[in-house]
Amino acid sequence: MNEQQLKALQSLGVNYNEIIGRFMGKDDFYIKMLKKLPADHSFEDAKEALAQKDYEKMFAATHTLKGLVGNFGLQNLIDDIYPVNEALRGE
Repeated sequence: MNEQQLKALQSLGVNYNEIIGRFMGKDDFYIKMLKKLPADHSFEDAKEALAQKDYEKMFAATHTLKGLVGNFGLQNLIDDIYPVNEALRGE
């Protein structure tokens, strides 16, 4: 991983030394999988559920999204998603 990539990840709240173990210490594998994240439909599902006022579906979508960004160590996104997901829990 080059310095620019590392700085970009750190700006998103990634603790690189902590997270890379989840990816068997392979930088290239982490980056490859991270590039697939935008293709996930959870964010769009959450927006659609909100528009439909389907809070159960929105909870499921935000819960999935929270798990995905958590697996990548994107702490800044977790900090944004977590309160929304918790507000929807049981509602």
